[in-house]
Amino acid sequence: MHSVVITAKLQPGTRDRAVALWNEHLAAADLANEDIIHLALVLDTEDADVMRLVEFYAAPEGFDNVMQTPEVASFVEAVGPMLADEPSFSRGKVDWTKNLGVTSS
Repeated sequence: MHSVVITAKLQPGTRDRAVALWNEHLAAADLANEDIIHLALVLDTEDADVMRLVEFYAAPEGFDNVMQTPEVASFVEAVGPMLADEPSFSRGKVDWTKNLGVTSS
């Protein structure tokens, strides 16, 4: 299993709108996308202008496949002006999870 953590720093006061755009553009598509095993939208509790997506995929190319969808393109276009900086992307191979069926290899 592979993961991607995307961290976005938003312009002050725009996070609620960014979350609404995520729900509008991506939530249903992500639920239906078989490349995605698990996804969490995480709202930072220490910085009200930060949101993260924590995504799990069976294969490393799963993220690349998702990034090519029209839903991602429309979300990126809509949320782009709200970004305070470029989002960061961190990829990894999942070694252990609770309740997602991965234990140390």
